[in-house]
Amino acid sequence: MADSEKPLRLFAAIMLPPGIKEKISSLNEEFLRADAAFKPVKPENLHITLKFIGLAEGNKIKDIKNIMEKTAAETEPFRLHFRGVGAFPAAGAPLLLWAGAEDENGGLSALALKLENRFSVIGVKKERKPFHPHITTARLKKKIKNKNSRTPAKHYLAKNRGADFGSMEVKRVSLIQSTLTGEGAFYSEVSGYDIKKPLPE
Repeated sequence: MADSEKPLRLFAAIMLPPGIKEKISSLNEEFLRADAAFKPVKPENLHITLKFIGLAEGNKIKDIKNIMEKTAAETEPFRLHFRGVGAFPAAGAPLLLWAGAEDENGGLSALALKLENRFSVIGVKKERKPFHPHITTARLKKKIKNKNSRTPAKHYLAKNRGADFGSMEVKRVSLIQSTLTGEGAFYSEVSGYDIKKPLPE
């Protein structure tokens, strides 16, 4: 199989404007100077995942693009506000840190659900957990197993629970390829689709 025909590791996402990425990254840097247990997500990789698709190739990629184009065309622009920080699975034992995305009018959740249902028709596995809008900002390094090493993260979470990162109007949804490398994941946009359904007068 030629390199150009290899399956692509894909996900659907909302990409963030530079100002919001800068605010999140600045807070990240402040925390990570005091905590070597977590690896930050690179500023250019910050995003909201709508749906992780997994490996796809050929006609399945065409189907994915058609679904995203159709869904974007049916969706009205909506606003998101980014506020607060949290952790999965819990603040007391964080493995992954995130910044919160407030879905003010339910537009993000509606978009994610529509993509989830439509992708399932072409064989993309549905998520077992409910959609939780967030921006992943850092992950615990695999080699770190000492729970005490997470203490700075707990302080960071408590201190920045109400941090405000600003807002954006969502007008585009992106199909992103994730390429795994020794330096971490590298993201590139395969295609983007404008959210363009006219707002009611």
